[in-house]
Amino acid sequence: MKVVLLEPLGVSEATIRELAAPIEAAGHEFAYYDEKTADAAELARRSAGAEVVMIANNPYPAEVVRAADALKMIAVAFTGIDHVGLDACRERGRGHRAGVARAAAC
Repeated sequence: MKVVLLEPLGVSEATIRELAAPIEAAGHEFAYYDEKTADAAELARRSAGAEVVMIANNPYPAEVVRAADALKMIAVAFTGIDHVGLDACRERGRGHRAGVARAAAC
């Protein structure tokens, strides 16, 4: 499985690497981007092949969801999911599930 953190979360890269270690130890690929972007083409490029993407308050529009063929989950480390293209998730036959940690299943 490929997991991608698409934007910085305001913590050190050392902390990101420490938190990613169990993901990688389980045999999964982890990628991290330390620069924010709202460019849909760049978000689609970063999301290519990812089954899980993690964002905070960065927009993740419907066209990016549609382009991410492998995508199964969008984890949102922020309050609210109104910046996620949920209509594209619904087009895949899935809605969203919101809990303590916000997530949209695609």
